[in-house]
Formats: sequence, C-alpha cells, structure tokens
Amino acid sequence: MTEASGLEFVHRTGFDGHHWFPEIVAGGAGIADFDGDGRNDVVLIDGGRLPEGPPGEHVVFRNVGEGRFEPAARLPGAAYGQGVAIGDVDGDGDPDLYVTNVGPNQLFRNDGDFRFVDRSNEAGAADRGWSTSAA
Repeated sequence: MTEASGLEFVHRTGFDGHHWFPEIVAGGAGIADFDGDGRNDVVLIDGGRLPEGPPGEHVVFRNVGEGRFEPAARLPGAAYGQGVAIGDVDGDGDPDLYVTNVGPNQLFRNDGDFRFVDRSNEAGAADRGWSTSAA
C-alpha cells in the first residue's frame, strides 16, 4: 500500500537497546490541505536517536490525486519527534505545523507551495520539555 500510494516513510525510533520510554511512542501524523488545491496532504513526524543523537526528518507529502502522494517538503527535526498539531497560527489562511518533541518543540510557518519556515524561537515555541501531543 505504501509503495502504491507514494507514502514511503520510515519512522526511526533510535532503538539501541537502552529501552528509552519515548521509543515506544510512534511519531505523529497530520492531514491538511497545505497548498490550497482542495486535496488533503499528509505530514509524518520522525523520531531520531535518544538521548542526544541526531534528530529525525519530518516529511510533508503532496496529494497528487487518485490516492497518490509525493514528498513535497522535508523538515529538519530539532529533537526526537513525537506529535504534530495543525492550525493557522499567523492568520494567512495556510495551515502551519507545530511539532512536539522530546526536547525543543518546533513551529513551522507555511509560506505556501510547501515552503515551511521554522519560527520556533521567535514564537517562543521551543519549549525544552517532553511534549507528546498538542491541539
């Protein structure tokens, strides 16, 4: 199914035998029309490596129709990804992304055409705790 749809993604848990609690929590997923074409697109959140390894890479997939998707944006993780909330935080009509992490959270502003800009610091969103979900 993933190959047929184009939603090819591997969530990295960072599992290395230490049995960190966050490794059992799957990464988040979100659905929204990020480019305003009337079709719902998909964002998948990656984990990374604990306790202080390299973060994962989140992927936004464009819905190209007929059940097919293609990668449209890759967003750098700041920490171990956990969840995602979607909403228009800047009032421009485009859905923005708030990614929760074990470590600093991230706010990505959607500037259109799958260009997401990390505005975490200027928005005061880079909380360094352990956030698993947001709404």
